[in-house]
Amino acid sequence: MIISDDQLASWKSPAFRNEDQLATDTQAAIRSAINNHPQLAALQPRVQPKGSIKNNTNVRKNSDIDVAIILTSLIACEFTGGANLSSGGLVPYSGISAIDFKNLVGQALNKEFGPDNVDRSGNRVFRIRGSKKVMDADVVPSTGYMFIGPSIQREGIALILDNPDGKIHFNYPEQHHVNGVSKNTATGRRYKRAVRIMKQIDHKMFEMGYATKTASHLIECLVYQVPDTLFNNDLNWRTLIMAICEYLYPYLSAATEPSDFTRWKEVNGHKYLFGDHQRWTRSDAKTYIEKVYLVTSQ
Repeated sequence: MIISDDQLASWKSPAFRNEDQLATDTQAAIRSAINNHPQLAALQPRVQPKGSIKNNTNVRKNSDIDVAIILTSLIACEFTGGANLSSGGLVPYSGISAIDFKNLVGQALNKEFGPDNVDRSGNRVFRIRGSKKVMDADVVPSTGYMFIGPSIQREGIALILDNPDGKIHFNYPEQHHVNGVSKNTATGRRYKRAVRIMKQIDHKMFEMGYATKTASHLIECLVYQVPDTLFNNDLNWRTLIMAICEYLYPYLSAATEPSDFTRWKEVNGHKYLFGDHQRWTRSDAKTYIEKVYLVTSQ
């Protein structure tokens, strides 16, 4: 499997550039669905785009868009160091339940897009089927989330599962966006360009039967671990991608992962990149990096 220098360079730009209006129209249609549902509108949920399109790291035409619908009045909390609700300035909640809120979101989407175009078969999201007017979309009903300690308070969102497993499934989309923009600026925009190239390499390897798919979010987080100075060495794209792999490999191939502040986190800076809470392992990431290095070194 050989990838030319021209191909690598062409992959640095978003594939979505000529479809920005479709993304905007999709977000507007989802907002309209929420606003036109009296019960939902009264709850004033926050509609928050997230994912690769929001973060400008998308690479494939016909990509989908991720939009969280957040019931901000309900907050899923986790505590440490003896903290409690009052530590976070919170009081007990007495409003609509999370699952009832999710059901209302489903009603609103069915009315806006038609029930045949809204799929709830997954545990987490409503999948909207795209058309000439809107693109495929994952609508993610969520509540607020807070991690509270004696001297710490982090805010994110918590997913509402149809079949809860006793865990809080949370993330920090706003912090992810802010940190990604900051790193991209610090690297002369080469960070997100490198992310797109590595995502495209993953797509190509999958299409050629050379590798299984690697989660887009994992790829973005792996590249985020690389020091800004490496991006600013004026390397060509092939050399840069190989240098990224060389930097990441020792951590991924180590017998154990550090337990201190050097342990890798997602782009949001809060959530550990590897662990039982993730859908991937260090071994998965190591295999991906090995294969990216091999195909770019040919």
